[in-house]
Amino acid sequence: MNLTRPPKAPTRSRVAGKKKGAGLRYRQIADDLLRDIESGKLAVGNLLHSEEDLSRIFGVSRGTMRQSLALLEQLGVILRRRRSGTTVLARFPGRGVVSGEQLLEDWARYGIEYPLKITSIKHQQPPVALVKGEREARLKWLHIVGLRYPVGSRVPIAYCQVYIHPKYQKIEKDISPAPIPMFAHIERRYGRVIETVQMHVCARQLTKEMAAALGARAGEPGLEIQRFFLDAQRNVVSIATNTHPSERYAYNIEIPRQPDFKALGAG
Repeated sequence: MNLTRPPKAPTRSRVAGKKKGAGLRYRQIADDLLRDIESGKLAVGNLLHSEEDLSRIFGVSRGTMRQSLALLEQLGVILRRRRSGTTVLARFPGRGVVSGEQLLEDWARYGIEYPLKITSIKHQQPPVALVKGEREARLKWLHIVGLRYPVGSRVPIAYCQVYIHPKYQKIEKDISPAPIPMFAHIERRYGRVIETVQMHVCARQLTKEMAAALGARAGEPGLEIQRFFLDAQRNVVSIATNTHPSERYAYNIEIPRQPDFKALGAG
């Protein structure tokens, strides 16, 4: 995107759908930014101009620009931090649908909020139970191991293992200390690949290896979160397993209850 002049307004807002007010300026700006993020013109990991500079470039007030950025943040493609600026988080929106309500999936933000410090990168066969098939288990996947830390903290919050399918293992060349999620590396190199994310949450005990890395006690309870990233044909693209000591992490989610239209009509 050429950020030196305002872009032409699109004829229809993709981020806003067909709702009333879809042609509002802040949605038009969000559309333009989203197109350039999806095309790679605004690359994953890059910092956008400041809110003040963007307002001047697009010829709008800071309030309007703030609305545009808030909409993109809700879609999971950018992350805004005070003093650090606005970072492109992913090429494509990471939203799901729960009971008809839009829900921002945590996987679109998790890798930024808890950056991964990598300790090893290898090519090895994954456990058969993990990839659910002997044929896939015979292949050597890209295996990444490391620890996740909350931003600004020196205390690790999780022991992380990621398996990347051999089809996408060229991302090894792209991996850097920058806090870019692995799924974002995949989509930056291969385009839109991931269409579904399955998440499994369970309790487990920390192994000796995990405990030693985390500075915890072997055998103490932990929370294990596995995310399976699937393509449109439901083939596994990557698998991320994060194991948290029980006292260092809590997983919270809020899902609005569907309104009782009968009760609303009764009044």
